[in-house]
Amino acid sequence: MFRVTIVIFGGVLSVGLAAQLSGCRSIENTSGFPPFYESYDTPSTARQAAGTEYYVRPFYSWGRAASVVGSQPIERLNSFPPFIQFLWERNRHRHRIAPLFLHRTQRQAEGNDIDWMIFPLWFWGNEPGRGSYFAFFPLGGRLKGLFAQDDVTFVLFPLSWYAANQRKNSLHLMWPIYNTVWGSGWSGWRVWPLYGRYDEVTKEGEPREQRNFFMWPLYVRRHEMLNSRPSELFFTFPFYGYKSSSRVETRTYLWPIFHTHYDKRTKEKSHMGFLFPYRFNESQTDAWPFFGVKRLERRNAITGARRRYRHFVLWPLERYDWASDQHREMTRFWVLPLIWHFYYIDSSTMRSEKIWHIWPFYRYERRGQEVIFDTIEPLWFSKEPYRRYYSRLFNLFRYRSQAAWWGWDFLYGTLLYRRQNQGEEMVFSVLGGFLEFERDTQESMLRFLYLPLRWERRGTAPESRPPTVPSKTKGTTARSEQ
Repeated sequence: MFRVTIVIFGGVLSVGLAAQLSGCRSIENTSGFPPFYESYDTPSTARQAAGTEYYVRPFYSWGRAASVVGSQPIERLNSFPPFIQFLWERNRHRHRIAPLFLHRTQRQAEGNDIDWMIFPLWFWGNEPGRGSYFAFFPLGGRLKGLFAQDDVTFVLFPLSWYAANQRKNSLHLMWPIYNTVWGSGWSGWRVWPLYGRYDEVTKEGEPREQRNFFMWPLYVRRHEMLNSRPSELFFTFPFYGYKSSSRVETRTYLWPIFHTHYDKRTKEKSHMGFLFPYRFNESQTDAWPFFGVKRLERRNAITGARRRYRHFVLWPLERYDWASDQHREMTRFWVLPLIWHFYYIDSSTMRSEKIWHIWPFYRYERRGQEVIFDTIEPLWFSKEPYRRYYSRLFNLFRYRSQAAWWGWDFLYGTLLYRRQNQGEEMVFSVLGGFLEFERDTQESMLRFLYLPLRWERRGTAPESRPPTVPSKTKGTTARSEQ
């Protein structure tokens, strides 16, 4: 019932607005009344066929598309994303109001995997093959398939809780003071911070991991991956620490003042600290957050020669990063919060990408033959669904260019200009048709006070036509990606 109500509300409002405002358009040939209402043709993906998405800004967006794997369509409803998001698919439903509420259902062969959460108090659901669960935090309950555990049972957390997965069972009393573990290859216990010891062995009985401590953190020792790539850690806080593996070797003296890191592959040794962050080696000099520079050149069989240069001044205010190998070259530059610059080129195809963002005044993007220019642009990241939802409310001037067409609009389509088909087709519009001139390969149209006059482009005089609902430019293809 909840889903049906949401879908009916979104569908009726979206279709109703589409019927009333279908004459308005943008340079991408989306229909609606920008920026408050627009509909977009969404492209096909691996999971869904092409569909339609409706935006009623700033309140919500609703989309519907056919599923590739089944007959039931995929439907989405977002309101002020990423906070309120609903998704309905053939075998999966997800309703989320972050960070407080979550409901998800996944249909599986052995049953439905269902999770409900009202964070951080209520948890309930059903896990296929494991049964149902319920918990009220912190009084008590049982969780299944959450927090990287198959089963979690607790009473008056943190007084008592038990966790289990396929290999290990773990019981905690007065967490984190007492703990004991057992299971397939696992054994051990602790009374923190006095003493603790844990051991893990393989199915063949060979040691895999050994951990123990005494008066933590005065004495801590750990051996890991003993059956494959052994590594060792030893620490006596704060005087001395040691860690060694097949790839690196690190030593700590008077933590967090002095630390050394040795890379066994490159034979490079670094000196660093944490209380006053610094890092020095042959190719790097960092005195964080004041100044830092790094120059690196390496070779391997996959990327060939790889070079990198980066520096920062008063991190994170000014940063520059450049990297190049036989496959690609990339440049990134920031002067926060005002300037972002990104450049990328693929060496094999020579396809390039470039972004300049002078926040919040304008953003320029070029990807191959596609060009995007917007003013004003308040978002500082490039995730398209969020930009389409929020940025359209602020973009006073927009320019778009692709291989087949280019155009611009000002003040949400108050002025609009678009050309395509190598200039054979064009439209210039004021106030969505109050004054408009449109031309295609066969005829021209002049619209004044929203009343159209059409005539053939060759050898005919203007002829009065009855008023019609403005339509999209002939021969165009609606796009959803900007």
